[in-house]
Order: sequence, then structure tokens, then C-alpha cells
Amino acid sequence: MGISLVIAFIRGWILTLLCLSTFPVLVVAQMFQIQFIAGAGGASKKVYERAGSIATESIAAIRTVASFAAEDKVSRHGGSWEGDSRQRCEQVEMLFLGALKSDGKAVTKTALGAGMGQGFSLFTMFFLYYCGFAGGAYLMDHNGYTFKDVIQVFFSITFMGMGAGQAAALVPDIGKAKPAMNSIFTLIDRVPPIDVESEEGEKPAEVKGGIELVDVKFRYPARTEAPIFNGLSLAIHAGQTVALVGSSGSGKSTIIGL
Repeated sequence: MGISLVIAFIRGWILTLLCLSTFPVLVVAQMFQIQFIAGAGGASKKVYERAGSIATESIAAIRTVASFAAEDKVSRHGGSWEGDSRQRCEQVEMLFLGALKSDGKAVTKTALGAGMGQGFSLFTMFFLYYCGFAGGAYLMDHNGYTFKDVIQVFFSITFMGMGAGQAAALVPDIGKAKPAMNSIFTLIDRVPPIDVESEEGEKPAEVKGGIELVDVKFRYPARTEAPIFNGLSLAIHAGQTVALVGSSGSGKSTIIGL
């Protein structure tokens, strides 16, 4: 910004002051434009994610939906789950569109604000164009300005205002990034109590790789009334491939955890 001001005042201080009169408005307009566009993108993303999750999950988990007899509730925007594959595709599409319309007011409000911010930003930018070129033409006729002077002054002030507005819109994000950066560097600089690269300590003479569980009894602390293992014994020899097969909750993941 400082270099732009120096160049502008050297080439023509009168035109520089004229363009600077609209500088605060341009900065505010650029700031509002970026904030509104960012807000519109975030709101639209959430709505599309919600609509997509409803449509995909209702199909992927149709067995769960059917088990709770919730077909009519899930498909309240698309009729009942009947008909051929084409009709079902149309029902999924209606379900997706219905989820979009349910949050349409918030998206419309955000889009309206983004459009107004965009329009105000463009208005101030073209108003600055008018002031710069109209004032530059007058100064070329009465004060001996050249076309090169007008162009250098005008674009120095214009790009300085746009850059200042965009930077001002990112100030809140910069404030949020500083604590996050401190947390990241704190994590990177943390010295763990166990040195994984240390060569000290006891070293086994031989590792065979066998795994053996003998009379294992296990209950989760939150569910002491439901035993997971009651005298489980299992031996897996080195090089052996073993598959753990069972229904959900039978203890397959618990064996791996142990």
C-alpha cells in the first residue's frame, strides 16, 4: 500500500486525492463482498450435504428404514417406495429436492445478501472508475497531466483499495488461525515421555510371533452385567492365518483390542 501511495502522489497528487475520496467506500465494499460470498458458499454447502445425506442414507440403509417401518416418513417428499427402478430413481430425486426446499429460506436470504454485496462492490468500483477517468480527463486539459500519469495514479489507488478490502475481510480468519497455529507448534515441539528411537532397554532374543489367549474373562466397564468372554482360549501360531467370524457384538473387535 505504501508503494502504491508513493507512486500515485509522485505521478499526480491532485488525482490521487480525488481517487482517495472514494477509497474507504471501495474497501468496505470489497470486504462485504468477500464476507457475503463466503457465507453463501458455506450455507449452500451445508444444505446440499444434508440433502445428499438424506437421499443416499435412505437408499443405503433401506433395510434399516424398512425394519422401523419408516418408508413413508423417509419418502414424505417422494411418495412410497414402490414401482420399478425408474420410479424409485424419481422418488430419490424428489427426496433430494424436498430436503433442499426445506432449508431454502436460509439459502435464499444468504444469496440475496451476497448479491447485494456484489452489486454494491461493483457500483463503488465503477464509481471510482468514473471519478478517476473524469477527473483525469479534466486534469489532462487544465493541469498538464499525461495519459500515462492518469493510468498510473488510477490503477495504483484502485488495486490498493481492492487489496485492502480483501485483507480486511480475512482479519477474523487470521485471528482464528493464530491459536490454531500455536496448538500445532505445541504438538510438534512436544517431547514424548517414551523415546521410540532409543536403543536402550531389554531386547528379546527371539520373536516367534505366536499369540495365545488362555481362559480370558472380559467385561466392559460400562456393561458389567454382559460378559464378552467367559473363559476364552485361543492360540494363533506364527505364520497362521485366522479369521474371526461372528455376529455383531460377539467380541471380534475386542479380541483384536486385547
